[in-house]
Amino acid sequence: MTDVSQTQDEGSEEFRILKALIANKDMTPEQAVTQIICLTQAPQTRGRQLANHCYFTARALMTTAAESAPEEQHKLITFLNQLRSNAVTDPETGEVLEHDGKVVWEGLPTFGYTLADDLHAIGGPNPSPEEAKQSLNTIAFVAQLDASAGDAEIINFSSMWALHFIMRALDDEPRHEHFDLAVRLACMWFIHDAEKLWSKVPETRFFTLSNWQGWRRALEEAEEGFEDKDMKSVIGRALAEMRRVEDDR
Repeated sequence: MTDVSQTQDEGSEEFRILKALIANKDMTPEQAVTQIICLTQAPQTRGRQLANHCYFTARALMTTAAESAPEEQHKLITFLNQLRSNAVTDPETGEVLEHDGKVVWEGLPTFGYTLADDLHAIGGPNPSPEEAKQSLNTIAFVAQLDASAGDAEIINFSSMWALHFIMRALDDEPRHEHFDLAVRLACMWFIHDAEKLWSKVPETRFFTLSNWQGWRRALEEAEEGFEDKDMKSVIGRALAEMRRVEDDR
């Protein structure tokens, strides 16, 4: 995970806005969106600085999410979904702003590879307790974001990333080092995004009914095998969500 203290952009205005969104209970996602768009249209941002602004916004979002517990992330999710409903124009020319061939902010430029960088970094050797916590927060955020986006293709993480973390934990044999963290990460997807995952069964490749049932059995076995009460609780929540969506179909 990327530690904000190690980034050169931690002092940016984008970071200040999103950290304030979480820290200030009276600040709304709508206010954060307005502030970001004001930055987007500021004279110092347009032109060559637009690339940095897009990246700093994406990086600020991912870093703030990693530092926020899942139950605190709803404002960030609302913020991003509202931000991407805006096609921002240059106030001088009236032209829609673009970066990397994507409309700002409808196309969420830089968000795709920023998020991918963070997700690729999860699961490295010997994570510290803080790194493990940030990994769990990041996956919880991405899973909740995926659940909130409906069929929007621009925010569709279940087809690739959910499978990556679920199969890594529940399909790999033998069990690897840091298996407990891998299981927790897989559980985040079922806890926060079970309905969307289940909606892909059995029509989508890899989301077969056989695979789904195999993942459920693997979690049931893991629940029996772990002695840690918190671990059992996390797995129990994941299983409850899996059974809930199965019963609702």
